[in-house]
Amino acid sequence: MIKIFFFILFFSLFFFNKVYACNLKVIKLGTNIQNFSDKYFVFVEDKAFKNIILDSQYICNDKDFLSTQIFLRFFEEQLIGITFERVANNDRKLLDYAIRNFGDFTRSLGFEKNSWIGTYQWKNQNDLVVYEAKRINSNLSKEILVISNKINSPKIIEHQRIKNLKN
Repeated sequence: MIKIFFFILFFSLFFFNKVYACNLKVIKLGTNIQNFSDKYFVFVEDKAFKNIILDSQYICNDKDFLSTQIFLRFFEEQLIGITFERVANNDRKLLDYAIRNFGDFTRSLGFEKNSWIGTYQWKNQNDLVVYEAKRINSNLSKEILVISNKINSPKIIEHQRIKNLKN
């Protein structure tokens, strides 16, 4: 009985850690920048846009994500996008994460997942998710996963239009 209990406990801890490698529920789109500005340095682009670079351990507990950079993008003090970037030995950890959380898709024929390069996007009512894999050299690739909020798009476009007119 005790062996069964420890087996179930071990299995559930292992499974829990793999499923929740990165928990985006810790960070929600629309969150105010003040929730982060006490802990992290804020890079100001202009009055409307601000950025924060997070340590991946803030939302990721999987050792495979240690080399992942996380960028938070704010518009008018509200979080509008989360960008994950990672340079790796073609392991496609961000692709695995995106497929697990947003759905699988058909990749180019003849390429294994770990050597696939390209771009794919998922859309739902509020969010736009874009994944991109680029080859840096024969041994390294760069992965980028962007999760953004479509609701603010008209305001951001208008802000950029006005900014361009002034220049």
